[in-house]
Amino acid sequence: MPDPCGAFFHDYWLARVLQARGHTILFVTVASKFPRSGVYRGVPFVYYENAGKDLGASHVWSSPHFPFLGTVRRLNEQYEKPLVVTMHFGEDRQSITTCQRSGNWGEFLWFVSKHISDKILENPIASSFKETRIVRPILIESELRLFTKPERPTGDCITLINANILKGLHIFVGLAQLFPQRKFLGVKPYYNHINVPNLPNIEWMDIQDDIRVVLRKTRILLVPSFYESWGRVAFEAMYNGIPTLYTRPFVDNIQYPSGSTEGMRDWIQDNGIQCDRNTPDDWVSGIQLLDNPERYNDYSDRAYNCTADLNIFSEAGVIEQKFIEYAMKFPSPDKSKSGAPTAITQQTMRVGPNRFMGGGVQRRQPPPAAAPVAAPATPGVRPAPPASQPRLAFHGGRFGARK
Repeated sequence: MPDPCGAFFHDYWLARVLQARGHTILFVTVASKFPRSGVYRGVPFVYYENAGKDLGASHVWSSPHFPFLGTVRRLNEQYEKPLVVTMHFGEDRQSITTCQRSGNWGEFLWFVSKHISDKILENPIASSFKETRIVRPILIESELRLFTKPERPTGDCITLINANILKGLHIFVGLAQLFPQRKFLGVKPYYNHINVPNLPNIEWMDIQDDIRVVLRKTRILLVPSFYESWGRVAFEAMYNGIPTLYTRPFVDNIQYPSGSTEGMRDWIQDNGIQCDRNTPDDWVSGIQLLDNPERYNDYSDRAYNCTADLNIFSEAGVIEQKFIEYAMKFPSPDKSKSGAPTAITQQTMRVGPNRFMGGGVQRRQPPPAAAPVAAPATPGVRPAPPASQPRLAFHGGRFGARK
């Protein structure tokens, strides 16, 4: 049961890119009520109790910091794999300011935006972290592109994706009531349940594996979120020239350690239309502004230019190289004792993603040759890679259910 949020899709698309580059990817789950193994959109997953050989065969583990970093660390006491931790928000800081463990593996703290990095690094972090860096969400251009400049979007809907309260469902419904002659498209949240008035001008759609199904119907994207660490859906729309209205960061963020939408505003700036989340007239004015063909085309061009300038499709290659670097500089004890190769190439890298979740996610990593690992002798795991073929393994994934 995948949890389709931005943090999960960051890992999912990274897994897809690494698969395409010849690496082996595995998502590891901790939610026992879901299938023990399977394949999610081309990426295999397995329950952690059945993943001993894969975990032991990994070179690098990767996990979001919340809510299961503690679980991942406890599991890693047995394997001592280098661990990449990605932060998509900073509400929970305890797990990154302290690290209680008996093992001695390297950890690496990655932030999904400069805003979160600046916020977190105002204070000391755990000494287990060997490096911090900023990464951007992973996307695959061939599975995103619909239009190219100077083409204009062909959709006719005002769209909200992942329609829940935190994403601005009440604003979306209010606008549909104010504009009864306009078409609105709401993409349901992953739990597929909403409680709103049945308005004839709103079309409701289940969450889609292919975002282009949604974008093809969209003329304007609304992102009236309470919080966005980066704003993946805004990028997906703007990369196709779709003008976007989004929440202006709150003036008073003292009570919110992660702020609100600063991470999204940092890259969109005035290339989208900023609106006060608590001022309905802002959203009304933004929609009416885009009725003017010249202004619509202007914001469409801004969207194309802004997203192209980010050069975001190069990010996966950078991340891949960092995984290789970490695996070589911080090998697990069992690997270093086994006479494993000292060099790992991209072509021979084995990547196996690992994440745990019940409302969050975590990832794992793979190793090279045949070092005996004291992993539980549980059935149902794929065989470890042959000793003659050194590989780098990466584990990541996120499966679970929200309570």
